[in-house]
Amino acid sequence: MDKIAETAVLPEHGEVLVESTKTEQWEKDKTYLYVPLNLLAEDPTQPREHIDNEEQEGLVTSVKKKGVRESLTITPIGKAPWLRNDPEWNKVSGQYPDAFWFIVSGHRRWNAAREADLEMVPVIVRVYKDEKEHREDASILNKQRSDLSPLEEGRDIVRHLNFPGATLQKVADMFGHSTTYVVERRNLTRLAPDIQELLSPSLKEKKRIPVTVASNLGALPAPSANELDRILAEYNASEDVSEMNSDDRRFCLQRVLLGEIRSRQLGAQRAIAFIKSKKVVLSSQTHFGKSSGSMSFKPSGRREVIENLLKSICASVVFAWDTSEYEKILEYLSESGIGELIEKAKEAQSDIQTLIEQLEVVKRSRNRQPGALSLGEEFIEASYYHPNTSELIEGTVVPVRRYIELYEKGRLKFQVAQTAKPEFLPSLKEAKELLEKIEVGRS
Repeated sequence: MDKIAETAVLPEHGEVLVESTKTEQWEKDKTYLYVPLNLLAEDPTQPREHIDNEEQEGLVTSVKKKGVRESLTITPIGKAPWLRNDPEWNKVSGQYPDAFWFIVSGHRRWNAAREADLEMVPVIVRVYKDEKEHREDASILNKQRSDLSPLEEGRDIVRHLNFPGATLQKVADMFGHSTTYVVERRNLTRLAPDIQELLSPSLKEKKRIPVTVASNLGALPAPSANELDRILAEYNASEDVSEMNSDDRRFCLQRVLLGEIRSRQLGAQRAIAFIKSKKVVLSSQTHFGKSSGSMSFKPSGRREVIENLLKSICASVVFAWDTSEYEKILEYLSESGIGELIEKAKEAQSDIQTLIEQLEVVKRSRNRQPGALSLGEEFIEASYYHPNTSELIEGTVVPVRRYIELYEKGRLKFQVAQTAKPEFLPSLKEAKELLEKIEVGRS
């Protein structure tokens, strides 16, 4: 490392002393120093991406006249492995061949000092025990100065939420905001990259999308391929969804809805109501739809799934809404869209009824008398097409009563395919006789 000048002249500070070689003070916590600009490197992971040009020009003018009056907070590169080993640092480290410290707070002052041709700046050295302590300090220090943009703040919040033991409440307390505020900012990071650009402070206000609208778009769940197809058709949009992953479908949905909002010139409140009307439709599938994934058999885990499903239904605010509230929420949903919502509600009703029947059978089995039907005899394994969604349900165990309903509606797989009934399946007459036997056994 090059030798450093022993003295330097700074605006309004006169001549200041600088150590010519590295000493133990360089890595000592809470040490105040004057250091050359080339020994400092920007934090490659800092959330701030936008700097207001006018504000920066004003800061440069001030620094030329009076120097940097407030110390930059820095930390030794050698004592911050979470930054030193970050892929982003590897990309830019070559730009800072002499760097000894990372800047924690004071990036704008450092840039202004470089533009003002200052030789060095005042700093305070901080040594952190881990990344969590470093990030918390950086967030607090930067919040005390020029505010981050909403998206930059969202990215900072996400970083803190990813730390072990982090909760919404803890992060909200650290930032001095409510959990609702934290969730809204986090939602901005879930937007499609091109929509995130529409939040840039560099855009004129008329071109920017309101933060509240953007947050609601970011809160939308990813639709299934079929759901996205239906929404695209509803708004005469065309996209090939077959190769889209979950994020791609979510981003596509956001773009379609934002396009509709802009074409209708909806204000913020009406735009939010429009977005929420779509979220209600998607959420119904999330709560009641069939999972496409598999789950290893763990009785306690599956019991918890049942309990959580029932809790989510009983605790849902949906059941507290009156008709006027539904009219507001569904204001922008077409008649066919409302019809689809009704069909999904009916599907959920049917699924819940099946759950009730299965629980009742298991309950009765606890007091089953000798000679009574076995638990397995009250169910039939069959493949069928769901009456409401036409989804093929392969090899599923259903109560005898449900089997009869499916048989009478012509929804069993062999009926739809117009093939012979598999021998292992009972005929409609046999199923009704079995149901009668079950009912007699219950009485």
